[in-house]
Amino acid sequence: MNVDAVLFDFDGTLVHLNINFSQMRADVEAILPRYGLSMDGKASRYTLELIAECAQALTTRNGGEEIAEAFRRDAEAAILAIEMGAADTAQVHPGAPELLEQLRERGIKIGIVTRNCRAAVEHILGKNTLTYDVLLTRDDVAAVKPHPEHLLA
Repeated sequence: MNVDAVLFDFDGTLVHLNINFSQMRADVEAILPRYGLSMDGKASRYTLELIAECAQALTTRNGGEEIAEAFRRDAEAAILAIEMGAADTAQVHPGAPELLEQLRERGIKIGIVTRNCRAAVEHILGKNTLTYDVLLTRDDVAAVKPHPEHLLA
């Protein structure tokens, strides 16, 4: 079997990010009332999917993108603050740099696919030696994994 490329998740696979997902969720939920939104029927949504659903509801309800875009900006700023804080203390998993380097030496392309924001991932990559060819963050696609678009981008 000939392997041309290997895709890796970032958080939990290559690095450990201590992201406070509960706080992230609470911060996004706190923004909802400012836009006339509630959590009714949305408790099971992941935070990114919650943001997308609420933005769509605002677009539909208000007939325009302006209010939805303002909501998206506020919600994404809340998430970014938490992710960047976690990026400062992120730790590369033992053996990850060596594994990536061995793949590179064998001519295998390396892709990193993550739901994290590009700024946080690049901050971590800038402080560590992790070899890769392609980085796909949530900022690079309209639909994040597990949606196939994230892997097919």
